[in-house]
Amino acid sequence: MNFAALQDAVVGESVATRWADAVMEWEVVGVEYDHAQGGVCVCGKTGLVDLFTIVNQRNGALLFPIGSVCVNKFGRSDLDQEVDVLKRFLHLREAITAREWIELTSEYFSRALIRDLYDQGAFPPNAWNGGDGWGDCDFLLKMFNKHDKEAITAAQNRKIRALLGTIKTFVLADERLM
Repeated sequence: MNFAALQDAVVGESVATRWADAVMEWEVVGVEYDHAQGGVCVCGKTGLVDLFTIVNQRNGALLFPIGSVCVNKFGRSDLDQEVDVLKRFLHLREAITAREWIELTSEYFSRALIRDLYDQGAFPPNAWNGGDGWGDCDFLLKMFNKHDKEAITAAQNRKIRALLGTIKTFVLADERLM
């Protein structure tokens, strides 16, 4: 990773002229997975697998591809969390595409991912959740947080499976995953 090249790329496409100010202008808007590991980061690092797209919220400039290590150099916990969530989304989409059995475990999910699913509209209001998608999100968070997975009832397991079906459909259509 060439930090000077990263700084030049970011500051060069920013309104601000100082690194500390420029990094505050950017948001992560998408990610794609490169099976061939052929991505080249804006810093010059080769062999990227996870190719992130970031956009400048002040002037609309776009940087692609940028690796997660470089995004982490921005020193912003909100971007770090978004990178983690999008990586998990990619992993989940790869598993769905490969027709793997998906379970509500830390292999595929995190609390942040479940909350992001809600924020992105994966749990629309319907008759099953009383017209409030937060109820589905809250239910999944509670089930995810259970230490004793054997204590999950058959009815709760059915609801989990139904919600995982909704999540699969949502993930496959999520435009942030290119």
